[in-house]
Amino acid sequence: MLAAQMDESSQSSSPFISKMKRPAPPMSWQSWRGALTEAARQSWKDILAARWRQFILFGFYMFWLSMLLGQLVIMGFNTTSGSGSLGDDGDQGCQPDGQFSLYKNSFDWWAPRAFFEISLSAGAFSFANVKVIDIAAQVVVGRGGQALLAFISWCVFAKYLTAKMTESPITYATFWVIFLHQEPTLVSTYRLMRDFLFRRGPGSITAAAFMLFTVVFLLVFPTFVNSMTGYKTTNEPYVKGFDQNMILLDKLDKVAYIVHDGHRINQTDDYILRSYEGPMITTLSSGIARSDCSRSTPPKECDATRDISEYTKKYGFYGLLDEETEFNGITLPAPALNVSAFYLTGSTFYGEQYTDPRTGQQPFRDINRMQYVSSNELYSLEHVSSQGSCQPSSDTYQWGASFPQLFVMLVALSLWSIGIFAMWYKAHRRLPLAEDLKVPSGWRGVLELSRAMEAELTDAGIDLAATSDRQAKREIQKRLRGGAVSFEDYYLSKKDYRFRLEFIAWLKKERWWLGASVGCFAVAFGIWAPTGIAIPAIIFWVLGGVVLAVLWYIKSPIMTFKFNLPINLSRLENDRLKLVPLEDNLEAWAEAYVQDANRNPHVYDWLTYGPFADGADYVSWYNETSRDNASELLLAIVLKAGTVTREDPSTGEVTTTEVTDGTFAGLCGLSSQPERATTDIGQLLVSSFQRTFVVAGECK
Repeated sequence: MLAAQMDESSQSSSPFISKMKRPAPPMSWQSWRGALTEAARQSWKDILAARWRQFILFGFYMFWLSMLLGQLVIMGFNTTSGSGSLGDDGDQGCQPDGQFSLYKNSFDWWAPRAFFEISLSAGAFSFANVKVIDIAAQVVVGRGGQALLAFISWCVFAKYLTAKMTESPITYATFWVIFLHQEPTLVSTYRLMRDFLFRRGPGSITAAAFMLFTVVFLLVFPTFVNSMTGYKTTNEPYVKGFDQNMILLDKLDKVAYIVHDGHRINQTDDYILRSYEGPMITTLSSGIARSDCSRSTPPKECDATRDISEYTKKYGFYGLLDEETEFNGITLPAPALNVSAFYLTGSTFYGEQYTDPRTGQQPFRDINRMQYVSSNELYSLEHVSSQGSCQPSSDTYQWGASFPQLFVMLVALSLWSIGIFAMWYKAHRRLPLAEDLKVPSGWRGVLELSRAMEAELTDAGIDLAATSDRQAKREIQKRLRGGAVSFEDYYLSKKDYRFRLEFIAWLKKERWWLGASVGCFAVAFGIWAPTGIAIPAIIFWVLGGVVLAVLWYIKSPIMTFKFNLPINLSRLENDRLKLVPLEDNLEAWAEAYVQDANRNPHVYDWLTYGPFADGADYVSWYNETSRDNASELLLAIVLKAGTVTREDPSTGEVTTTEVTDGTFAGLCGLSSQPERATTDIGQLLVSSFQRTFVVAGECK
């Protein structure tokens, strides 16, 4: 350790202490311009030095995970609240199971019978085209997806077990499956399960359970994709008319009004006006539907219905008003037009709130009064419901998936995505502790396994040359508990790195950024849920994922912390001070350090660099020599609010100084060489706080 000393008499003139007594002078325009120029230069240098490959990969991961979780939330909300729909199935009269229904969103997506139904389908394909799509899905998604997931999983498993083998050994069979076999099969699944449960696992119950889950998931993945997806014939909804002919459901529309004395307005008697809502009923409870006439630019056909709506709003129904009325600028003699309705709801046309003065009832709110019209013939709701049916089309097909199976698949993929990242992260943070340790894959793995087996079998007195394979397996299982492969030369204590503590500390430290990301997700869900508008929801949802990706890239040790020794920064503090990377506030702390060092120039007697003219000079030196050096780390010593007491060693005089929270006290350097298993304090510069708790507390 290099400790910079100073003359005791200079304590009272320290810029660190005097800075608390009087405010710093305001910066001039030239100083501001220089600071901004330097900030821009350093920002551009950081951009050029950024590891964009890692950033892109992590951004893609966050996008992937946010899409999985977002789709799960959307699917779950839609199918449990009844406020939305999934796809077109059930919206045009034919349910996903081929049953006829006038009610939108009435299909039970979670019913057991729906598990094998192709309930989410789309398109209108010929048989040849839909068959090509189905085969492509099985090959690309099923087999290709299995290969991709297996490749990622085995790479992560290999790194994770390599790191764990520095703590405890694994069995021969586990080593063979992960490092040599490298593919999910029934045999590999059985061997992993047997060894994890009864012999030697990966050192963590959670990790063992996740690895077994992943192997089983990958094993059944192609079969599950094949079961989940498929094609079916396109169904068309029809209603049997009074003449026994089949009427396409789209040809039916709800009746809004009937003008019984239509001849008075140059129409036929019993003049029927449509609502232009379509035949479907939005909900089982209210039957509310959205009419084309409610759009900002309604079609021309709506004019007549809207005119009658305004007329009834002013003069009422049934011609009960016995006085002159006006319709479209024409004065009609008494009585008012005899207008009736069947079922009206919503705000498009008047009538839902109408009260019949003769009975005191609101007759147009009863959904059972609903009537449909086709070719000027009226059909009751009961007739359409009972006489409706779905007829398969012989020449068009739809391709899709089973909703319950897709939901299960998304849940499994979400669990796999979260778990595989957690395993990668733990391995990524632990392996640098044994820098020259390589993952023993391929021929290197064969060599490592043979060395371990030769040493252990020789010690146990088992001669493979003199025994059969079955007998050797029995002896290994019985006497060696499956054998043991480890990296004893790189043994690391579990206390060297604690994933759970670091993760909890990271959550606490970044709670505001995480809250902002969760807020994006909440806004996305809040926009989509009541309105059904998917595009803004997707934008906000993706924005949440991007915020998390940028946050992790900027703040996480994975992306920005270049020091080759994993350190939990949240643990580098006590109740009086904390250590933080100098880069967190480089310009300000560099200026404070240089001011103090220049007032006490003998501080450079112990250093191989300096002196510096000002903070900018120090920043330039730091960027060129230390910023990208993975074996060195400079930490700022930052005090918390309190009292600093110092005793003069020659006179015994005690001085007390009050410091505010965030006071810069000095610098501390670390130098790490994992290949030599050494980490040392490189420099300790606390000239203003010599012989105080700062030195003792920092060194602890």
